[in-house]
Amino acid sequence: MYQKEIVYLNLFENDIKNGCVGYLKIEQRQENYYMELQVKNIPNIFAGSFPIRLQCENDWKEADMLAINNGYGRWIGIMSEAVARVEILLTDSHRIKGESKKAQTSEALVSMHTEPVDYMQADEEQKQRSQSEVVIEAKHIDNSQQAIAESSGLNQPRSTTTIIKAEKIVEPIKTTQHSDTPQEPASEAPPLYESKWEQLLATYDQIHPYGDNRIYVKLEPKDFVVLRSNYQHLVNNSFLLHGFYNYRYVILGKEKDFYIGVPGVFYEREKMVALMFGFEAFECEGGDAEEGKFGYYLRKVEI
Repeated sequence: MYQKEIVYLNLFENDIKNGCVGYLKIEQRQENYYMELQVKNIPNIFAGSFPIRLQCENDWKEADMLAINNGYGRWIGIMSEAVARVEILLTDSHRIKGESKKAQTSEALVSMHTEPVDYMQADEEQKQRSQSEVVIEAKHIDNSQQAIAESSGLNQPRSTTTIIKAEKIVEPIKTTQHSDTPQEPASEAPPLYESKWEQLLATYDQIHPYGDNRIYVKLEPKDFVVLRSNYQHLVNNSFLLHGFYNYRYVILGKEKDFYIGVPGVFYEREKMVALMFGFEAFECEGGDAEEGKFGYYLRKVEI
């Protein structure tokens, strides 16, 4: 079987399209998909290596890094699954995106209705349903769980997921059992500390990333609820996600301030990319950043 498709790529700034900047050519040969991606006329402020994300079926996959120099970049790859969408993450607010015709057709079929629809009425009903769901969800959150989460000092949005996270790092309220049957001892929970940083040290795996007495903890993006709300957007930071996909963890530590660290190897070009994504420093064991040396790209945060 042989099929060929051209997916045109557009540059977006905060979901506003700024024009076509290239294409992704996809050729299906037997069971594999051969791809050639080219971009051009990219603004010169975007220079370096940027992660390519491909959506296959329902899952997004980190494919590779695209090197862009003087506004031009080219990448060649092979996938075993059909590609529906492609994204090249330049910054938190800038990205290159493209969508295959098959994906567009699928969305159009899903959105079709067999009967005429009053869209204004449907929109109003959707808003009412959403408000009802929020009220129902709020009633299902136990007041004692809310008190525990707030006492831990975590500045988290009130959601089912957040409450579960809070339960992980605090001791649940114990209830008295009125029964003659011996009860099994409850599993021991981490103690509750007054300091949020001490609480994190007791909850997450610790690491000495620089070979000295400085202690950091290992985190995953799902753990970013421990950060102040104005730093939780880092869960979508392209540079951070690329480092996490490679090493399966990032670090959080306390120096004079708190810092998030992304593991990686030091290169001048990589340092420039890190700076574009807000990671202003690099530190490694021994303190001297040298080409090819493993360490952590750092940026300041608050918890």
